[in-house]
Amino acid sequence: MQKNIIKYYLFQLFFGLSFSFVPFYILFMKSRGLSFAEIGMTQGIYYFAFLLFELPTGVLADKLGRKTAITLASIIKILALLTSLISHSLIIFIIAEFFYSLSRALASGATTALLYDSLLNLKEEVKFKSIQGKSYGMHLLGNTLGGSIGALITYLSDVEYVYVLSIFMAIICTIIAILFKEPILNLEAKTEGIKHVEKNLSAYFQHTICSFQDIIKSKYIVWIILYSALMFNLIRSNLISLQQPFLMFLMLPKFMFGIIDTVVSLGSVIFASIAHKIEKILTFKYLIILIVFTQFISFLGMGSLNSKLALGFLFIQMVAVGIYIPITRDYINFHIPNSEKRATILSFDSLISRGSFAVLSIIIGYVLDKFGVQSAMLMISFLALMFGTVVLSVRPKDKLIPPYPITN
Repeated sequence: MQKNIIKYYLFQLFFGLSFSFVPFYILFMKSRGLSFAEIGMTQGIYYFAFLLFELPTGVLADKLGRKTAITLASIIKILALLTSLISHSLIIFIIAEFFYSLSRALASGATTALLYDSLLNLKEEVKFKSIQGKSYGMHLLGNTLGGSIGALITYLSDVEYVYVLSIFMAIICTIIAILFKEPILNLEAKTEGIKHVEKNLSAYFQHTICSFQDIIKSKYIVWIILYSALMFNLIRSNLISLQQPFLMFLMLPKFMFGIIDTVVSLGSVIFASIAHKIEKILTFKYLIILIVFTQFISFLGMGSLNSKLALGFLFIQMVAVGIYIPITRDYINFHIPNSEKRATILSFDSLISRGSFAVLSIIIGYVLDKFGVQSAMLMISFLALMFGTVVLSVRPKDKLIPPYPITN
């Protein structure tokens, strides 16, 4: 079982590398004849599908085993990439997005569960946080290497070969997944868990309703969910929808897409690692304002300048990308009153953030087609200013700042 830990690190590294295509996917779809509006539609479908798949795939991982779920996720990722590679039409790209969503949903819960259960078998579950942190670093390293290698490939050849690279990396993920050893679970607990899902659905729905009631009873949780959703939408607007069209607008060579994505990723990792230090200096109250301001000024600058100097505003995004997750997650976890409902409440947070971006990505695609990338940037800067002002003005004034540090 100890070998599962090493394999887990390797899986995360190559899983990150299997996303080498992401910094170039809009370029690729445009080369295959899709408009920005159609690309925005595929993005919206991906996020809607992910929301649909997230819970059922978790149940599947519990019933069929973590190893099986991770293996299926890797195989479906290969299928998604192959579908994209052969696609020249909107409908085929939409089918590919369903495969991407299913793969990501299968992997999201099963990988964490496999790691934790493996450590339980070893009686080393206290190491989970440390190992999970290192594995996340391996995943980010894979993303960074993928962007760099993708830049080299597009410099020497065509962007479609980045998809070939991603397919090769997904094949390696599949091999590693097959080599995992399925953790031995507490069969009695597993049986009871399955019975709970199959025979006590009313209790499940009751738990969901009670969790929702806990949310609406807490002005702190309601507020941080709104703030988190705002930041998620602003950040994804750039990273997913606008960054590549913006680089196309600046007429940068294709290989620069990978290099810039690598720089942004590395910068975000640095800011994430020092987020707690920045909070100690600025305090939570002023840090949340800073994050919103960096988003507003970043989109305003990119939407206003017609030269490569606007790239400086793109790199401002690294501040918010790196800081907002650890800061908002600490805040919401501190104010959740019942740990038994923690995962469900966090799922509500994810649902609102991803569901709203599914709609926004479609709108962005339409604006890109009709008015251009700078208009889309100015639209997002206006949304950052308007909704940022509203959300910040209604923040709870008492007990806003939890004691620091919240987590070890």
